[in-house]
Amino acid sequence: MSILEDIEKRCNEQPPKLILYEPFDEVPRKRKIYVEADLHKFIVGPWLSERDYQLSMDMQLDLDRFVSGAAITVALQASAKTKVAEANLKRFYRKTEVWEFRIRGSNPQQRVFGRFAEWNRFIALFRNDRPGIDYDVESLRVYSEWERLFSRTPFKEGKKANDYVSEPVVSR
Repeated sequence: MSILEDIEKRCNEQPPKLILYEPFDEVPRKRKIYVEADLHKFIVGPWLSERDYQLSMDMQLDLDRFVSGAAITVALQASAKTKVAEANLKRFYRKTEVWEFRIRGSNPQQRVFGRFAEWNRFIALFRNDRPGIDYDVESLRVYSEWERLFSRTPFKEGKKANDYVSEPVVSR
């Protein structure tokens, strides 16, 4: 079974384990984000607090930007010591295709963790607030969540930013 067939299967399960992210605003859809069910609940509400509502709105702005095909910055080889403050997406250093989608406009900043399934298709598995993220723990959680959803189905691997996302993209 291909990864796209697996994604469709997870989206069609009852209840669905993955949901195709629908932009908050009417934007062109040039890229896709599939969101794990619990993360989707955080995005669409209902929210337990005004804080959660605001964090969700901040996240939606960045996710909408990605889906619309807007220019993004991708950090491919940044180590834990490397500061790539402007990157929207960052692949973890020395981890197997673990990515963080950086929501920097919120307070606190947020990180959405996941992997690319295919070119222009990101699987968002879960989120966490910065600071205080243990990236080794989050990497293990990405591995575990991927295994739970897709078993042995491979994820996208690449060497340059355009192996993952369509232009315009700036690689660091």
